[in-house]
This record gives sequence, structure tokens and C-alpha cells, in this order.
Amino acid sequence: MDLLKLKKDFDEKGYVIIKDFFEKEDLKRCEKSIAQLYALQAYKIKPYREKMEKHYSKYNTYEDICLIYNMMEEFDKEALYQVHKMILENYFIRKFVNNEKLIDIADVLINVNKDVALINGMGLFVNKPGSNRLLYKWHTAEHGYPKRMKCLSVWFPLYIPKNEQNGVMYVAEGSHKVKFPFVEYTGYSSKDKGKSNQLTQREIPDYLVENYKKVPTLAKPGDVVLFHHSLVHTSSINQSKDISFAGVIKIWEVSKDFTLSGNIAATPYSGSDTGRAELIIEG
Repeated sequence: MDLLKLKKDFDEKGYVIIKDFFEKEDLKRCEKSIAQLYALQAYKIKPYREKMEKHYSKYNTYEDICLIYNMMEEFDKEALYQVHKMILENYFIRKFVNNEKLIDIADVLINVNKDVALINGMGLFVNKPGSNRLLYKWHTAEHGYPKRMKCLSVWFPLYIPKNEQNGVMYVAEGSHKVKFPFVEYTGYSSKDKGKSNQLTQREIPDYLVENYKKVPTLAKPGDVVLFHHSLVHTSSINQSKDISFAGVIKIWEVSKDFTLSGNIAATPYSGSDTGRAELIIEG
């Protein structure tokens, strides 16, 4: 791996894609644990247990996780969402996330102090065919974490490749060099007003990024997309027949953050920030 070229491309474009970054066995073990957690959740609920009884212990493939997700999504969304919290605490997923190679690459790209770097995640993004409910408009990680000055976002497909048909992340190449305003609201559009379980959007309007090259981050399982926390990016709708999945990790350099909070998502006025007088931030 040419680290100098990697750094140059990252600084210029705001992102890089590294092919075959993760070890196959580590990735497969992580994917199996995710599928098993979904299966466990479904197995606790009588209607689903009756459908799974004969094959519960074998629920560990992509087809299984799609079957469970489609089976539960209409009536048990909350049960599905709780799996995302379990993912953060699973041993094999944590082992996969705590990847020393990622910390080494983060040091090259954003100059982290490896002794105090923080790893946040893994988050799981689920993109269902024809649905925009779990999608994000143009945005940056920076806007969601206003007290945090520097992080490396790590995005990677799970189970199947990500392509322009099944809902891939698009980036606005070079947009990390500009500070953008944003509009904050809940839901994907005005049609979602009043609906429950909607995402918070911090949307950068389309016209502000219309002159940037929009690049789909085409990748297969094992590949990784690394991008700057100020890079503008968006989700795209899944036009295929299959659910697609992606994992997200964030590696934080916290030495220059404008907070003392141990809560990564600390925000002003929310009560989650921890500040004090005489705080010294250098650089």
C-alpha cells in the first residue's frame, strides 16, 4: 500500500477506497454475529419463533438476515432497532471494530494520537428496496458532532457489494475543504412530518453542492471507504430487490475537541456537553 499516495488522494478528494482491507475470516465472523443477533431477537417473539423453530441455530447468512428483517419490519421495528444496540456490545463485532490497521491508517490520514484515539461504532445502515425512511440527504459528520474537531469515518459493505442499484453512498469530491450551512429537521421530506421513528436530517441543500463531482463509493465486502469528517455525502435509494447493508465506524482524535465530555455525540444546549472555564485547546 502506497501510504504517501493514499494521504495525497485523501487530502485532495476527502476520501479513499482501499480494496480487500479486512481479513475474510474476520469479516465473515462479524457478519455471522449480526445475523445471529437478529435471529435471537426474532426467536424471542412467539409468531416468529414458530416460523424459525426448525432452523434457528442455522440463521447466520445474508438470506437469513433479509428473511428476518422483512418478517419483523412491519410490526416489530423497535425490536429490530434494539439489535443495533446489541451490535455495539458483541464480542466478535467489537474485535472486528478494534482493528489496529485502521488506527495506523487513521494516523497517516488525519494524524491521530494512537494512545488516546477513540473508536466509535459499529453502526449498521440498512437500505431496504424502495424505502427512503433510513436514508440521509447531503450532510457531513461534522454537523452532527459540533464539539469534535477531527475524525475519520470508516464505511464498508456487509454481505453483498454496494452498487448504484442497491443503495450506495455518494460523496461530493473535494467538498471537505468548504464549510457548509445546513437545515435541521426530522424525516426524509415534508411528507414524513408527524411520523415516528424518523431520522434527524442536517441537510446541506442540493444547490450548494451542485458544482462538485458526485462519486458513488462502489465497494464489495472486505473493501473500506475512509472519509474526512467534513466531506459532504448522501445515501441513495435502493432500486434493487435486495436489502443492502453497510457498517460504519468512526475513529476520533479528541485532543483538540472543545469539550471535556466523554459522550462522543456531545452537543451544545443539549445537556450532554461538559465544558468549563479556562479550557485550553491548542492548534
